[in-house]
Amino acid sequence: MFYKTGGNKEWLRESEEDPERKKEGKNRNLKIVSLIFLLTLFFFLPYFFEERFIEPDSYHFFNVICNDSVFNENSFESKPGIEHLINGFFAFPFETIVNLLPCNFLFIKLIYAGLLFGCLIVFWKIGEVFDKKDGWLLSLLVFLTWFPTEFLKFENDAFGYLFGLIGLYFLIKTGSKKQKLLGFLLICVGGLFWQGNIYWLIVSPIFFVYALPIVLLAIVFVWNNLFWFVQSNSTVLENQPIIGLIYLGLPVFFLIGFLETNKKIVATFILMLCIALFNAKLFVLCIPFLLIIAFKGIKMLPFDFKTIKLTIIIFCIMMLGFWWINQSNQFPTNQDIDLIKESIKLADGETINNTFGAGYVIEFYGGKPSQKGFSSVPPKHEGLVLEIIDANLEDCEEISKTSWSILAKCKKWPCLLT
Repeated sequence: MFYKTGGNKEWLRESEEDPERKKEGKNRNLKIVSLIFLLTLFFFLPYFFEERFIEPDSYHFFNVICNDSVFNENSFESKPGIEHLINGFFAFPFETIVNLLPCNFLFIKLIYAGLLFGCLIVFWKIGEVFDKKDGWLLSLLVFLTWFPTEFLKFENDAFGYLFGLIGLYFLIKTGSKKQKLLGFLLICVGGLFWQGNIYWLIVSPIFFVYALPIVLLAIVFVWNNLFWFVQSNSTVLENQPIIGLIYLGLPVFFLIGFLETNKKIVATFILMLCIALFNAKLFVLCIPFLLIIAFKGIKMLPFDFKTIKLTIIIFCIMMLGFWWINQSNQFPTNQDIDLIKESIKLADGETINNTFGAGYVIEFYGGKPSQKGFSSVPPKHEGLVLEIIDANLEDCEEISKTSWSILAKCKKWPCLLT
């Protein structure tokens, strides 16, 4: 039923035969669910009380909900053509969800907290495939990576992660062909929300060989977009190469666990790592396989395992403090929002020449940005300018600044960034 689980088979058999063990097992599961719930709650707790979302792209979707902005400028309706039709098809599921949501920060944060909680439960079940008794620790190891921070953003990706992870669970566990087919299909569904799922889809024949013909057909269909990750973007942090290694967090120190891990898992991890090296955003692809290997590595440590479990729980609690500080310093901070509101007031209806990252936020608060979205063209240094903090603003009078941004009034342009 499971990959190598050592003495846990005996533990499992006893728990299934003994009614007292069954009751004990239910109580144990309740404790695990409660612990996962509390960690999720405390991870989000300070964020619930802030009237903001991190990442400027989050405000694009709030503009759709609150200000009737266009959801997808590449849709078939706005720009006819087969490529835009495909983009519109992939955007449709999340667009449908967005159109049903209220203009309420707290409500949407609760949804994303629920998505993270769901993913942690799936990690627990994936861990049980390899260790029925202690596999729940996988859900705690998640907090030692950057993965939870993905749920602090109001973006489509989080929905794709949940479907993709559930699909991986059914593929990895030893089950019927129907279960593996279900896993394959769930990864496909996840791909409608986050197209990075295509890479999980490509490696799925490692666990379900009957998926190979469909995967080959899919590769032919998306071939032109299959290697987009190679074109890393040095402007956007999450698209930079190599930096994804940092996002893997502390579990990388336990990669010695590959010696005790199923070779299919090790091979898949190596393949996903090769992709993630080119683009930091794709570090998520590695996480399930990394945590399995790290868990095996932790089990190899020559210490009492009860002490190890307690240490992991303590580390998780410590990491919560780190994540609280980290998210409070992510753009746009409360200070950035105050600065943007000030710029809108000073602009008095005129266009603000802004760095591209602030465009959606300016639009959300009722201003007129010069650019938004994925444009990375330096703004005109003319009139009212909202720039990144290290911009070289010559012939400009500084009005105010934060750790991320500077607001200034300029006489002329252009000025190059330092």
